[in-house]
Amino acid sequence: MDRRIGGVDVQFLVKRVVADLSKLATDMSQCTKILCEESVPERYLEGRPFGLVADNLRFAEKKLREVGAPLGREKELNTLLRAVAKARSVAAMNDSLIRQRTIVPNVIESDIDLEGLKALTACNTQRLIDQVG
Repeated sequence: MDRRIGGVDVQFLVKRVVADLSKLATDMSQCTKILCEESVPERYLEGRPFGLVADNLRFAEKKLREVGAPLGREKELNTLLRAVAKARSVAAMNDSLIRQRTIVPNVIESDIDLEGLKALTACNTQRLIDQVG
């Protein structure tokens, strides 16, 4: 199969983009670890850039799916879509972590076991750290 479409080496281009997206996901995962710490430096909570990154990656993913792959290039498209989805997922997770730290929740009176809730939260936080680390 010809590797070129319109003079462009498709396999090389996909590998390059996937490598860049992988680096982006790795870099954002380092921020995830910081955002899971008990004390987070204020600079990590300002501006909430991860939401914008996630939105842009969601848009790119949608457009890639709409355009689809040229005949015989489905494998490259799927590889690219997986890389975009992974980076989007990390960005969305970081955005969620920042929102949890910066948005004051509505307080509702209840009789929930707060110690049990704290234990559940600690368990889920550790699971999240294990997933990115």
